[in-house]
This record gives sequence, C-alpha cells and structure tokens, in this order.
Amino acid sequence: MLRVRRRNRRTTRGMTDISLTPLIDTVLTLLIIFMMTAPVVQRSIKVNLPQANVVDEQKQAGQPSELTVVMDEGNALLLNGTTVSAQVLVEQLKERAQGKPQRVSIRADRAVSYGKVIELVDLIKASGAASYVALAIAPAAAAGR
Repeated sequence: MLRVRRRNRRTTRGMTDISLTPLIDTVLTLLIIFMMTAPVVQRSIKVNLPQANVVDEQKQAGQPSELTVVMDEGNALLLNGTTVSAQVLVEQLKERAQGKPQRVSIRADRAVSYGKVIELVDLIKASGAASYVALAIAPAAAAGR
C-alpha cells in the first residue's frame, strides 16, 4: 500500500512549467503592429500644398494615347518635342483630343518650382483634353544616387 500512495503523489503533482508560447506570440504581434504604425506617425508632417482649381472627371473607358509635355528649367513648354506657348499648348491638346480625352505625361525639370508644375497641370485639366495627367520622374538608378 505504501507504493500506491507514492505513485499517486507523483501523478497528482501538476505541471510546474509555464508555457511561454502565448506570451511570445502576443509580444511579437504587438511588435509587428508598432513596426507598421511607426512610419505613419513619422509621415504626419503638415505641408501646405498648392491647390488646383479643376477637379478630375470620372475616367472614361478605353485606353487613350499619351502626350508628353516638357517644362524645362526656364519654364519653356514643349509638346512632344515642339516648343509651344501655354495658349498654343491648350489649343493643340484640344485639337489632338478631338472629343476623346488623352493621357498626358508632364516631365518637369527639377529646378522648376512646384507651384509652376501644378499651374501646368491645372491648365491641362482645364483644357478638357486630358483624361489623366501624370508627373514623370527619373528612375532611381538613373537619378545618380
């Protein structure tokens, strides 16, 4: 009978180790959440951006052809390689669109002020000849960084 009691003591003792797996899972989940929210908090810097006067219309179905407008360092405008004034640019955009808005890509020199680029975007949108206006940038490898 003495042996039976010893066996019962050993089996009724219970587990002495605490499982750390749920604690580690919780800590890692919190770490991931903080890692994802940290960049959002850092990007909350207030910037006074220029405001455009024209609101985009809904995009129409179909794939429009693309035109390229270049603004060089001296604020001169080129439409597909041809130098034009702002008025001529609007007229040629309307003429080429012929009722079907096209995609327009703007390539502005780095020295051109941001406000001037937005004025150009606003001018192109106001013409009604553009369904989409994109600002082109140099690829990271070609930027010389």
